[in-house]
Amino acid sequence: MTLHEVRPSSPVHSDADTRASGTGMTAAPGRDRPGRPMKVLMVGQPRDTFRGRGAEFGSVSIVLRALADRLAERVDLHVVAPATEGITGTAASAAGYPVHHVQARGRSLYKALDLAQGLTAFGLPVFARDIYYRGYARAVADVAAALRPDIVHIQSHPQLAMPVRSAVPEARLVLHLHDEALARLPAASVRRRLRPFAAVVTCSQWVAEKLRRSQPDFAGPIEPVGNGIDTALFSRRRLRPEKKAKLLFVGRVSPEKGPHILIDAFVRLADRWPELQLVLAGPVGLMPHSFIRLVADDPPMASALPFYGRGIVDRLRRQVLHARTDLARELQQAVPDALRSRVHWLGALPHDRIVELMGTRTILVQPSLWREAFGLPLAEAMATGVAVVASRRGGHEELVDHEQNGVLVEAGDTEALVEAIDGLLHDPGAARALGDRAAEDMARNVRWRIAADRLFAVWDRLVPTRAASPVRAPAPTRPDN
Repeated sequence: MTLHEVRPSSPVHSDADTRASGTGMTAAPGRDRPGRPMKVLMVGQPRDTFRGRGAEFGSVSIVLRALADRLAERVDLHVVAPATEGITGTAASAAGYPVHHVQARGRSLYKALDLAQGLTAFGLPVFARDIYYRGYARAVADVAAALRPDIVHIQSHPQLAMPVRSAVPEARLVLHLHDEALARLPAASVRRRLRPFAAVVTCSQWVAEKLRRSQPDFAGPIEPVGNGIDTALFSRRRLRPEKKAKLLFVGRVSPEKGPHILIDAFVRLADRWPELQLVLAGPVGLMPHSFIRLVADDPPMASALPFYGRGIVDRLRRQVLHARTDLARELQQAVPDALRSRVHWLGALPHDRIVELMGTRTILVQPSLWREAFGLPLAEAMATGVAVVASRRGGHEELVDHEQNGVLVEAGDTEALVEAIDGLLHDPGAARALGDRAAEDMARNVRWRIAADRLFAVWDRLVPTRAASPVRAPAPTRPDN
């Protein structure tokens, strides 16, 4: 099923249904509020920055910003996010809604605890435990207590809900999932964590189905709202003329994303295509090992696991003492000396600069070994009219219609990846046709306005509103996309 075919498939329960379900969820009374718009507090991840102005970094912050900017026109919207150096207190976002920056201390401590848990393989991952950023959860609860929102919309971490539930028992809580982690944790633990929530929304149909299968007794709806694309930024008119062919990788340069597979494919193609370049745009680093443990038994992940180390001593060296340098060095050493001038490591870039890397002879390659929940860089490249090659995994299959708007290959199959890329290099006309079709599909079906409408529909069913006019006018720079 592709993303534009997604329809709500979980039943939407009335307040009476929810109270009768026996789940322990607190059900706020449905109410019409003539003259008063719905008030929503959106909660950022504790480890992410969120500015509300300029470019955001990190996929979850990009998603949160895109949805908040559009939904602030329809509800009384607030965002709470971690304070960072130079960003504290409450300030208005570019779209006019308040962003409340609160303390989220302990990043180094949680990284150390996560590493210890990953090394010992004992118990739940740290990111899934009640202690995870408990101070941030309390600070979020304080903001909620002051605002008294109708909806509290929490990104990724359900354990943030308990202090919030105590602070505003009448609010309806919504959990927004951006990956499959929750569906891979012990079902009983997840069941307990989901009790405060009236609904769960996800970035893709694939993630929603995974959670439905793992939590069949969850009383509320589990709805795929999808992600979107800023079609004013990522569109065919932004495609740059290019003379040399280029392979582009965008995202975290981490083993589960398959950069080593792409480098291997590039090396095999380099002699056939002497002008071919490889560009990698994203920070180099390892995922927390406790998360990697959850997906380690997935066969395509086999080639990624050695980068995380074998045994406690090797893992300690790779993940603590030389966490970034070892991975960067190993990937760079996989490129022969004669080819190194053709491989470009750009590091992390602001989101609005990614489009500058996309040209008429670019092929975006997303060779992920794990199952991507959505694939935002993939969708943005498609919207720009770039030909794409991606692994046949998770959310990728909702975006790419094989050989119609892109090419799918089996994860970890370097030979198949080489063949797919080589075919597009040999036939630039076919590559252009795929890019044109992809841009049309993304512009029609994967826009932020569509995702925002789906999310608002979930909120509105939980807390019906009769607001007759917009809360605030759209920001003058915000297109209707």
